[in-house]
Amino acid sequence: MLRVGWLWCWYNPRGLVPVRFATGGFARHLPGVTTRMPIEATTGHAMTPSLPAVRLIRLRTWTIRLAAGYLLAVALSAVGVWFGADDWWPPTLLIFGPRWVVALPLLLLIPLAGCTRSGRAGVILVVAAILFAGPVAGGRLSIQSLSTSDTTAAIRVMTWNTMGLDLAQSGFKEFVVSQRLDIVLLQEAGAGPPLTVLPPGWHVVTGPSGGVVASRFPLRFESGLGPLELGNPGGIGWFEAETPVGPLSVVCVHLPTPRPGIDAMIHKKLRGIPDLRLAIEDRDRASRTARAWVGDPSGGLLVAGDFNMPVESTIYQRDWGEFGNAFSDAGNGWGTTKQTSWFGVRIDHILYAPPWTCRRVMVGPAMGSDHRPVVAELVLTAE
Repeated sequence: MLRVGWLWCWYNPRGLVPVRFATGGFARHLPGVTTRMPIEATTGHAMTPSLPAVRLIRLRTWTIRLAAGYLLAVALSAVGVWFGADDWWPPTLLIFGPRWVVALPLLLLIPLAGCTRSGRAGVILVVAAILFAGPVAGGRLSIQSLSTSDTTAAIRVMTWNTMGLDLAQSGFKEFVVSQRLDIVLLQEAGAGPPLTVLPPGWHVVTGPSGGVVASRFPLRFESGLGPLELGNPGGIGWFEAETPVGPLSVVCVHLPTPRPGIDAMIHKKLRGIPDLRLAIEDRDRASRTARAWVGDPSGGLLVAGDFNMPVESTIYQRDWGEFGNAFSDAGNGWGTTKQTSWFGVRIDHILYAPPWTCRRVMVGPAMGSDHRPVVAELVLTAE
C-alpha cells in the first residue's frame, strides 16, 4: 500500500486503484469510485483497512486535537501575560517565574506528530511554538539598523544591580573599559565604587538607597526619593551630566521587589494570594510615585535601573510604556537580566525619550551578582 498525497493506492497486478477513505461520518469519493472502502481489483469485494491503519488514523486525529488544544492554551497564556500580569495573580506568577513550563507539552506533541505523520498537527505546533517564544516568553527579534549619517552623537550606557558586590573583585573595571562605556548606573552599590575602581577621569556621584551614577562627563546629583517614599528597597535619583552635546538628565531607578508576595505563594500556596496582592499594591504605588516624580518623557531624558518588573507587567505598561526600551527596540533573544539557577527574568531596563534612539543593546555576562548588566548604545538622531 502506498500513500500519495491525499490518496491511498492499493497495488494489485492489474494496476493501482486510488481510493480516498471516508472521514467525519460521510464519504468523499474520487471520480469513478462509488464505495467507501478500497475495492480489490480482481474480485470486486470491498477490502477493510487493517487494524494498525485504523489505529494510526485515530491516533493522528487525537494528535491534531491535542495540538489544537495546546495552541489555544498558549494563546490564552499570551493574553494573560500581556493583559493580566500584575492585575491577576496567575499571570503575575507566570511573568516572574519559569515561563518555559508553558513549552513542556511540545516535548510530547512534536514526537507524536512525527510518529503519526500528521502535517496538520505539525503546522499547529509550529504556530504554538512561535506564539510561546514571542508573546509568552518575551523573545525579541530586531532588524533595526541605523547608519552613522543618521546621528549627531552616541553614548554607551550601562545599568547593573550589583547586590552590594565588591566591585574591585568582580571584573567591573575591565568590563567598563572593554565596552567603552560613557555612563554607568548602579543599584545596591552601597556608598558607591571608589574612584580607583574606574579608569582615571571618571566622575562618581551617589544618590538615594545605594544608587550610584558614574560618568566620563562632569556629573552632579540633583534630587531623589528613597525608601520612605517608595518602600523598601526603593530609590530613585536624578543626575545631570555635562556631555559634549549639552546637559543630559539621567535617572537611576530601583523599585521595590515582588519577592515577598512570590515567596508567600511558594510557602503558603493559595493562602499566600493576599500577600501577593499586597505586594502588587505596594509595587503599584511605588511605580506611580516614581513616574509622577520623573515627569514627561521628553528632552532626551534617560531612565535606567532595576525596575523589578518585566515589560509585560500592566504596571510597567501604564507608567513606563511611553519611553523607548533599549532591549525591546533593538534586542534579540530573551534578554533575561535577573538569573536564578533554573530560569531568568528581564526586569532591568534602559529607557529613553526622543530624540534618543537605541542602535544596539546587549545583556552582559554574570559578574558575581544575580543580576546581569545591560549595555545600550544610544544615538541622538538629527532633527
